[in-house]
Amino acid sequence: SEVFGWDSNFVMPRVQALSLGLQRDLFHRVALDVSYVGKLSRHLEDTVNINQARYIPGVDAAGQPLSTLANFDARRITVPITYQKINMIQSGGNASYHSFQMTTKYRTDHLTLLGAYTWSKGIDTGQSTSVQSVGHQNNLNLNGDRGLSDFHRAHVVRLSWVYNMPNFASMGAIHHLVGGWEVSGLTSLISGAPFSIPTGRDNALTATTNRADVVGDPSLPGGRSRGDQVAKYFNIAAFAPNGVGMFGNAGRNLMIGPRSSNTDLAFIKNFKLAERLGVQFRGELFNAFNQVNFGNPVNTVTAPTFGRLTSAASPRVVQFGLKVNY
Repeated sequence: SEVFGWDSNFVMPRVQALSLGLQRDLFHRVALDVSYVGKLSRHLEDTVNINQARYIPGVDAAGQPLSTLANFDARRITVPITYQKINMIQSGGNASYHSFQMTTKYRTDHLTLLGAYTWSKGIDTGQSTSVQSVGHQNNLNLNGDRGLSDFHRAHVVRLSWVYNMPNFASMGAIHHLVGGWEVSGLTSLISGAPFSIPTGRDNALTATTNRADVVGDPSLPGGRSRGDQVAKYFNIAAFAPNGVGMFGNAGRNLMIGPRSSNTDLAFIKNFKLAERLGVQFRGELFNAFNQVNFGNPVNTVTAPTFGRLTSAASPRVVQFGLKVNY
């Protein structure tokens, strides 16, 4: 069974927003915006199981281990036997975000270009605002979960553009086919998402999720083929299950997954059929170049496919639409 409660020493969260920017027009049609943007968050709401099982080393008089997977409840710290979890809502979480952001815009009569680049780093203690979701490896040492934020993406590049084709009115009826099209696109290049390396079993015998031990260098030589990367994204020999009664020394979100690139395109044409009647044709291509964007690899040490890339984002999707305006 589980119970929930609020810590009597709960402090309201505090967030400080930091920013410093410079804007300037360049070459008449180009606008440049360069900024530092940061955020410092303290006393964030976090859910902690204060009734975590403790590991008791040694054996009893009969030679049986004092700590087993079968006697979690008898080893609960706060209220043994009665409750499995006492989820206490506390204010011990903290987070920091720092970023360099640059945007540039170019505009003419028919073309608008917008480019944006962000270089950032987010760090937190892995707090969860859900009383049903307690993900700490060790609820007695929350700083042990301090690592990259789940949303962390070191580099993000986006380029969007809109081009309105001329009407070609002087070309007679042909302008109805080739003129007046609006063509737009969005290209995104994004660094990989962070992920942890769980052991896949509770070797710590504390009824929590255990992370693995780092025993080597997780990186592999560059220049490997796509097939080699799919089969083994990182050096799986660099990780081993944590020892019995011990928490793994692998940090939270210490690994970075595959980067992604994607381009979406749209084509829009408005046809005037009468004074109050018009038709809009729209064609859209999502992942227009059918780029393969892998998800994070299998990250559980005890999984048969540990280290392999087994998932990917959606392939190219094409859709058309026709709308009547009256």
